[in-house]
Amino acid sequence: MKNKRLCVHLHFAPPRAGTPWPDEEGEDPSSWPYRDSWELYFHRWVEPHLRGARTDEDGLILEPASSLDAAGFSFSPSLLGWIESHHPSAYRLILEADARSLDETGHGSALAGLDDGPPSARVAASFASGERTRSGDGGPLAAALESSLEDFQSRFGRKAEGAWLGETAAPSFLDAAAGLGLPFVLAAGRLGSEEGGGHLPLLWAHGSRRLAVFFPDPELFGVSAGRLPTRADVSGAGRKLALRLAGRFAAGNTAELVLLAARADRFSENGRLGSRILIEAFSEIAR
Repeated sequence: MKNKRLCVHLHFAPPRAGTPWPDEEGEDPSSWPYRDSWELYFHRWVEPHLRGARTDEDGLILEPASSLDAAGFSFSPSLLGWIESHHPSAYRLILEADARSLDETGHGSALAGLDDGPPSARVAASFASGERTRSGDGGPLAAALESSLEDFQSRFGRKAEGAWLGETAAPSFLDAAAGLGLPFVLAAGRLGSEEGGGHLPLLWAHGSRRLAVFFPDPELFGVSAGRLPTRADVSGAGRKLALRLAGRFAAGNTAELVLLAARADRFSENGRLGSRILIEAFSEIAR
């Protein structure tokens, strides 16, 4: 498909029901068989994408595979820090997936992410003291984004080329992102329609600041919110997903980008099956 680009992006964020301070969370009976909501989230949605598998038409495993080798991804800083402390081998797999992408394409597949909950203690303290961010904006969202970019660079050993803003992408936040030197962001919510572009990319401009903003294709929302098939139907579901993604491209050689971006826990009700479907779809598209 000449001049056609497909991007699938998964964002991993801590459970909304969990405490923003994971080390303080005690045992949670509702998370059984895991200790708490963080362990439940990790085993249900993070680990399956790191330690996935390619399967045959009967659902039998052919070889290990990771969906993060083909998809873009982002983690909230608090979740990534928690994984580093509690599951160091998984943490290394995340860093290695980005490193492989960087070696193969010249661009890492990881983007910076934000925490959905309250700002970190460091962010809250710097904002309370009146410290201004590099963007020139002293607001807490700008401080949270700057903290996230610093955290990203310390972990991945490079500056983030972009960031997942999700539904926090208000105009003032985009201005702060541009001021911090980010080339682009992935956004969600109603900003695209409010700016008149629907799901089409837009160039955010404020004075000398410029920022490319990309939106998920709303026609693909059903893909990320739908129920998943049984284990034996994974191969067929992967082919269907590949056809649906490819079907979003117009005929001809017009340059196009199709973007499927979602929180990992919204993409699939079952992370293991969701990961295998993605892997099968990537294989189908690559043929």
